[in-house]
Amino acid sequence: MKMASAIDKLRVKRLFDIAELMVSFQIFNDINEMVNRYRENIKAFSLNKPKRSEKPVLVSIVVPTRNEANKIPILLKSLGRSHHKNLEILVADYMSSDGTPQIARSLGARVIEVDKPGVGYASFLAVNKAKGDIIIRTDADAIFPPQIIDYTIKQFEKFNSVHLLHLGHIYIDSGFIDNLIAFLYDKYWREIWKTTGHFIAFRRDLRDTVNFNPNLKFGEDFDFGKRVYEKFGAQAIHYNYRTAILISARRIRFSGRMRYLLGYVMR
Repeated sequence: MKMASAIDKLRVKRLFDIAELMVSFQIFNDINEMVNRYRENIKAFSLNKPKRSEKPVLVSIVVPTRNEANKIPILLKSLGRSHHKNLEILVADYMSSDGTPQIARSLGARVIEVDKPGVGYASFLAVNKAKGDIIIRTDADAIFPPQIIDYTIKQFEKFNSVHLLHLGHIYIDSGFIDNLIAFLYDKYWREIWKTTGHFIAFRRDLRDTVNFNPNLKFGEDFDFGKRVYEKFGAQAIHYNYRTAILISARRIRFSGRMRYLLGYVMR
């Protein structure tokens, strides 16, 4: 009961936050910043490939899937356009019936067949098999701008104390209202430990201390970030809401916009 009450208070506070932004006219600055974020991240797809002088770092991309035949090709093709080429892509598929594993293999991914349902279990297995110096766990409906992995590597090289990095999100298949909500969430409401499944990057040695909980069928992404936060503190987490991953708005469509805004997410 206490937890439910705390969640309800958080939802009420979020509505008051929106009202306060509108009354103070800060919302207009936020809309401008949201539009600039959208332009910067979309523009990245048309920029020329930069030259890298650093020694290549192996990056493992981990993707838990179940019946993602319509989404996985777009993700894998976006990874093929990455400025960083030294990639290992692991698709951990738990009992798809739509040909997801075959499609993933045909596009160059290594597929791990998972024998029981649960995104936590699939993520856990794939992370344990990953060979990269940096591991990025993502969702099948994500689209990576070409510079994102280079950006991630540079942040880990720059900050030795950072174990975990995550980014904002843009709804590529939705419009103004949903993307404004996404921006406000990323800027104001996402606590630093709330690492969502579209992009969770971490150093490989972190898995010896914190890994995805194999017993969770959902919520494993927030759980992972929270345990990193509890173990190492906020200084171990780098979060940049201005740099974003493109994702689908399917959770909003499943849940309904108002329910999604208030945290009632259907899975």
